[in-house]
Amino acid sequence: MLSIQTNDTQMQELISIFNTIPKEFKKLIYKNLIERYKEFILEHIDPNDALDSLTYKYHLIDGATFV
Repeated sequence: MLSIQTNDTQMQELISIFNTIPKEFKKLIYKNLIERYKEFILEHIDPNDALDSLTYKYHLIDGATFV
């Protein structure tokens, strides 16, 4: 489930819709996004930050499954 704190009504609606998508389809969406923006992600991960490093490894190795 995607959870983001926002006061933007349109964003809240989008998140609500996104959360109704079955998990299998979300994995495909995430995997596609990760592949498309892999270079950007690599540039913004701090390898010295354990959380960043674990998050990066988890997302890319697990086919980009966000929790």
